Amino acid sequence: MASLQTLELSWEGCDDRFAALDVHPDANYDAVYDKLCELHKDKVLGFETCEARVPGGFDAAPLDGD
Repeated sequence: MASLQTLELSWEGCDDRFAALDVHPDANYDAVYDKLCELHKDKVLGFETCEARVPGGFDAAPLDGD
């Protein structure tokens, strides 16, 4: 996460695997997104935005019967 420290955001970890990022209102959202994409491409991390519903992701619709 050190490479994200220069961007206007904060984060909190829920465990050693997941963290939530809070992009500040004054931040350049495109710069944050571009950096996350770069880190994902380099296999440093994976990420999901709250706009996307990724099958199997944290915001995915429940499976039938759940």
